Amino acid sequence: MANSEVIKHFKKDNIIDDFLTSYGTEADDRTSLFIRQRKNLIIEQVQKYYKDARILEVGCGIGDLSIELAGLGYDCVAIDISDEAIEMARQKTPEKLKGSVSFSVGDLNELSIEKPYDVLIANGVIPYFEDKKEFLDCISKQLNSNGRSFITHRNALFNLFALNRGTLEFIQEHLSFIDKDISTELSNEITGIDKERNSFSNSHLYRSEEVPFEMEALYKASNMDLSIIHSCCIHTQPPRIDDSSAEDYIIAQQKYQSDWRGLLLGSQFLAIAQKNASI
Repeated sequence: MANSEVIKHFKKDNIIDDFLTSYGTEADDRTSLFIRQRKNLIIEQVQKYYKDARILEVGCGIGDLSIELAGLGYDCVAIDISDEAIEMARQKTPEKLKGSVSFSVGDLNELSIEKPYDVLIANGVIPYFEDKKEFLDCISKQLNSNGRSFITHRNALFNLFALNRGTLEFIQEHLSFIDKDISTELSNEITGIDKERNSFSNSHLYRSEEVPFEMEALYKASNMDLSIIHSCCIHTQPPRIDDSSAEDYIIAQQKYQSDWRGLLLGSQFLAIAQKNASI
């Protein structure tokens, strides 16, 4: 399942350094804030469903999420395709938690199924895989009966709010039946809307965006029942004109993560699904 370009990208020293900065408590830029909000949302939702659980985190990066869950009393196993990230995660793990969380280099598709997990977390991983069903099939196989997955997706609907090139691309792909020239008209009416989106270090990789309303069928095909969607990385204004404070983002996350408006304001969403034990 692992893509060679993805592996190559996440093994770079500068990418590891970026992780350290973005996940660090001292970082306060928007990206770092969104990363922490997304992590906190996952932890909040895991705690809602489980007092204790055996957890597998796929694509754990440098380990912050699993380390924090272990500190809350959960039994965590975490894997990543980057040996550098795994080594960093091991170094970061407090001595008192080393019996509660283990890190190893691994690919979800190659994991043996010895003892199914209560919880499987994939935070920011699924966008890199073109075959979503294959990915979710692997997730489903690792869960015990009635186990749950907590998976973050990039939100395609956010493009309608973003007012940038992503807006035009979304309209061309999903709404072209309305008016094939509507994207051209928008370009003429909204100055700068056709400007290239921000270039991130992983922008050269395949990264999909999903429409939240289409997720039920996707999960059902892998024997999982989607129970709820929470929006995350919620913006208070379109990115190209945004000058909001960190406090504004925190308030927006608290207010809209379970609200219909979050499905437009959030650039990502957390999908929580339960294994269908009857199949």
